[in-house]
Amino acid sequence: MHKITIIAMFVQSILYGPYLCTVLYCIRWLVFADQGWTIRQRIDRPMLAITLLLCLLSTADLGVSLVYTLTAQRDEIQLMYLLSTVTFILEGLEAILADGVLIYRCWVVGTRRWTMIFLPLTFWLANIGNLVTYTYWSLLITLNPSVSDMVIDRVDKLSAAFYSLTMATNIYATSAIIICIWSVAKETRSLFSEQPQNTQLQRATRVIAESGLLYTQTSIMLLITWFIPPPKGTLPLVLSTVFNSSATGFAFNLIIIRVARNRSINST
Repeated sequence: MHKITIIAMFVQSILYGPYLCTVLYCIRWLVFADQGWTIRQRIDRPMLAITLLLCLLSTADLGVSLVYTLTAQRDEIQLMYLLSTVTFILEGLEAILADGVLIYRCWVVGTRRWTMIFLPLTFWLANIGNLVTYTYWSLLITLNPSVSDMVIDRVDKLSAAFYSLTMATNIYATSAIIICIWSVAKETRSLFSEQPQNTQLQRATRVIAESGLLYTQTSIMLLITWFIPPPKGTLPLVLSTVFNSSATGFAFNLIIIRVARNRSINST
């Protein structure tokens, strides 16, 4: 177990570097004008705040993981479980924030129809309740180590349910956005003899699809490893959790960066 925690910490630290670079790129495109380095007249403050909050949560997650790794070397089981709970809460908040923005984008692209986001919004709200329940049961286990195995089993099932709902939300919202953009492109194809309009829509579709696919793949990988019994499944599960957590921030930031770059290219 000691080696596994060290490996996971090493991988998470490596992934944090490129992620931090994407955060800086996001700040560049959100704060400064497309051409040059003048401050934008209208900064997208909500998106900037969420970007910085995700970065803060990711940084805190890395710090807690470092403490967890050091604690694992001393075999402090109770503290390890508490730190593991904190890690899940931080990563859960990241996923909820990112999914909330994705659902909002789906709502906007779908001409603000509530029927468009009813299902993913239901999943999202269920996940918030899921995370609150997980926190309660985990703290109960931490404060009272003699709790029954039934409670521990509930916590494990809540974790699996959380990742399943997150994946379902991501797949549905991403697919809905792609279908809406594709429909618009199809309708405008006959109206525009030139291709730039459709090209922009195709780029937007590709950006959303690729970013959504990145997170969906890591979520599927995590769910698969979840059902591999230990000790064989311990390392794959830990690494899948690290990849999935990192993919949340990467996917969110890449959409902002690539959309902004395409906008900058089209304006020149």
